[in-house]
Amino acid sequence: MPRICNHVNDIRFKMNTIKNKNLRFLIVDDDKYVATSLEAVLDTFHPGCEIDYGANGKDMIDLVSKNEYDAILMENKMPVMDGIKALETIRMSGNQTPAILISRDPTPEYAKNPANRVAYLLKPADIIVLEAEIDKCLNLKK
Repeated sequence: MPRICNHVNDIRFKMNTIKNKNLRFLIVDDDKYVATSLEAVLDTFHPGCEIDYGANGKDMIDLVSKNEYDAILMENKMPVMDGIKALETIRMSGNQTPAILISRDPTPEYAKNPANRVAYLLKPADIIVLEAEIDKCLNLKK
């Protein structure tokens, strides 16, 4: 257990020294519990970050068209429009914001293509692995 705590503290230190600007994230998931859990992870590793929320793919498209994000954390299976369909629409508009697909489903083909700039994690996602993927997204935005 102390090894994990030390690793978390190392990541926290690294992110706090890197973070000189306000980061902005978009969480898109129809499960409020999952969204709250993702918010807690972001608040832990990126204190003071801005977080917007969507409950489906249509919300994601609307929010991304109005705001600039450092990363999108999203589910695939949602009501109204699924996450992959929404991300495809966003990519067709020219927006290349890095995305992390966090789902219980097997890896969709779309997530396997590195050109789509999407990481894939199975739920429940390990917070250390999740933060490593967020860090990769932030490095892509530099």
